[in-house]
Amino acid sequence: MTKSRKFQFATLALIMAFAAFSQLAVAADFTIAPATRVSSVTPFPHSTSPDTPAAGIAVALTVGPLPPGGTSSVPTWPSQCGASVTGSFCPSDPAGSILLGAPQQYWPLTTCTSSSTACLQVVDFWANNTATGDWKVDIEVKQGTKVIFNTGVINTKQTLSAGEEYFSWDSIAFGPGDCATGTCATPVAGPATVSWTNTVGTTKTTATSIIYLQ
Repeated sequence: MTKSRKFQFATLALIMAFAAFSQLAVAADFTIAPATRVSSVTPFPHSTSPDTPAAGIAVALTVGPLPPGGTSSVPTWPSQCGASVTGSFCPSDPAGSILLGAPQQYWPLTTCTSSSTACLQVVDFWANNTATGDWKVDIEVKQGTKVIFNTGVINTKQTLSAGEEYFSWDSIAFGPGDCATGTCATPVAGPATVSWTNTVGTTKTTATSIIYLQ
């Protein structure tokens, strides 16, 4: 969870099904020590809704347990399911489903304040409808005005075109030593807001989720 970040590249096939549209394809993912992975799926047809879609839409943000493999480069979740998905950890499940750690709201301070070991996994879903340009990610956790985790702005070094669905995750902990920029405050018992911001070109979307430390 230090300020030193190492990039590793791999590929991951993802297939995600939604009510309004379907999509499949592959893009790159990357790992930031100790375990940040950002993956993308491209392209998909836009909904036939007559409404003009926003350039980007924050779909969902979940906070759940680390996979059984911990923060290794090949975790058991999140994983695209289906027999046709290369490297899937759930090939017997229907195509279009995802293996995901169950979202949890409460997290113990005693095991979530390490500067070297993650305690939970944040998973982000968002849609890029019309934006084009470089893709950047910024993850932050705050208690009131105090920052207890941040990644700073991560440049994925991917230039994206419009019409893509994204599935991204990071493994984190909280407190001093867990900020890539500045110095994190010491977390205390109570609510914390997790924010995940995706930026493509000039389009910015932010998803949030509230957890409770105890």
